[in-house]
Amino acid sequence: MNRDYIVQSVLDLAQMPCQLEISNCVATGRSTDNLCRPCWARMVVDSSPRPHTNDIALAFDQFWELCPRKIAKGAARKAFLKAAQKASLDSILSGMAQHADEIKSNDPMFIPYPASWLNAERWEDETVTDDSLARMRAEMERRGYRES
Repeated sequence: MNRDYIVQSVLDLAQMPCQLEISNCVATGRSTDNLCRPCWARMVVDSSPRPHTNDIALAFDQFWELCPRKIAKGAARKAFLKAAQKASLDSILSGMAQHADEIKSNDPMFIPYPASWLNAERWEDETVTDDSLARMRAEMERRGYRES
């Protein structure tokens, strides 16, 4: 289904009278007895489940334990809250675990801050395997770079 079709469907639905059976409006938090059309349309668009605040706090603690460079915890918490709206907590945590395993031997100077890692959505990065590492080294040697 393409996005234009979905948007047009939501706009069509927004013209209909409200028949939603829920307790509170997502946008205003008010009772939905007299739910306005824009709020109803927003509920149709934003129907994806969001993790509970306590789940996010626990997940952040797990994330922080996985971080190879524990710097700027407040900035990391803020970035984590923003990232939790974009991706699942499991994908973020597994991405950080994978990242931590990949960079164990790196110079700490080249390990990103946790907030930077989150803001760049690095949990979606490609996995560095032995094969890809060998290809990178071969390409560097081909270009004339030598390991010291």
